[in-house]
Amino acid sequence: MLSGPTEEPGGSHTLAIQLITAHNLSYMMSLVRRMRDAILAGENKFETFVKNFMKTRYPAGVKKKETGEVEKVETENSEFIPTWVIEALGAVNIVIN
Repeated sequence: MLSGPTEEPGGSHTLAIQLITAHNLSYMMSLVRRMRDAILAGENKFETFVKNFMKTRYPAGVKKKETGEVEKVETENSEFIPTWVIEALGAVNIVIN
């Protein structure tokens, strides 16, 4: 007897896992391509790219509660960026405000 997709290990989740993996690989390839372009452009373009990327990922004034709800707050952008990220960027002389 042939087994259906829900009888396989992982069941119907197999397709979802494959799609998520394809999405993640596509996102990472795009991100690395943009980073490479910024590095090759020279003249502090990579530093500008990093700062813009961090502003997009951690917008000032927006904070997620543990419930997943979003609240607006008055604060600096850097308050929401993980400490280890700020320290790692500082090690390569990129200062996030």
